[in-house]
Amino acid sequence: MMRKMLGCCLANQRGAAVIEFAIAGPFLIAALVGLLEAGRLLWISHTMQQAVDEAGRYAMINRTGDTATLTTYLQGKLGSPDASLVIEVTQSSAGGITYVNIAARKPFELAGGLFGTLESAVGGRTSVPLLPSS
Repeated sequence: MMRKMLGCCLANQRGAAVIEFAIAGPFLIAALVGLLEAGRLLWISHTMQQAVDEAGRYAMINRTGDTATLTTYLQGKLGSPDASLVIEVTQSSAGGITYVNIAARKPFELAGGLFGTLESAVGGRTSVPLLPSS
């Protein structure tokens, strides 16, 4: 009698797919979210580097190293002002040439802050020469 009941239960496959998905589903969903977040991280990093490069070109063309001007230009390229966005504009000299160093960074929040922020920031950096007026 007992063997007959166990045989019946072991042969029954109803609900097996639900149990398999309950085991494998969270791993698949985590992998999908991870891939999406990695793509978003690369996209934000590229966008910030492109904006910093454009600010560097603006500095070379207009021959300006003014911090306020370059900060405003860079914020305009990145869209709406973000309180967590940090922009640094400095000048340095080497070999009689003045360089403008522009850096922008912001913390990256995984899944919109659901899992907290990363310790490192996403950003861009460039250094361009300020050519003398001709």
